[in-house]
Amino acid sequence: LGLLTATLETGLRVQKQLLTGLAEHYPSIIPGREKVLIGTAVGLSAALALHDGHGRGGFTLWPLFGAADLVLAVLGFALLALALRRLERPVAAVILPMVFLLIVVNWALFMLLLQWWSTGDWILITLAIILILTELGVTLLALNMLKSSPRSQT
Repeated sequence: LGLLTATLETGLRVQKQLLTGLAEHYPSIIPGREKVLIGTAVGLSAALALHDGHGRGGFTLWPLFGAADLVLAVLGFALLALALRRLERPVAAVILPMVFLLIVVNWALFMLLLQWWSTGDWILITLAIILILTELGVTLLALNMLKSSPRSQT
């Protein structure tokens, strides 16, 4: 029960952060008040959970949960590599696991996409494509910054 509660709390926090970011960039679409954002996150969670009529709608997205965790690990490695580069430390020990995770998570998402394509799960296909594009975009941006960032002259 504790793990379930922690997972739900984490999901709500992530939704709140995403809604906060959207509110900052598109204030006319999403109101910027925190209580409204929390209410929106709770409402979206409830709609997701109840969309199948039995309270198990969120399980539809469960396969993406593990992939999203791996994507967060990839992004964490990318940020760590940037921090190490700024400190003029070797980054190979961070880049190698990041590339391995990139390959594994994208292979897994590709296999899931094929499965969802055959069953016609368009919501999952759309969310997986958004996840892949976001992950690759941020990772390529971080690698580009890593490649082009000048080392400090001392």
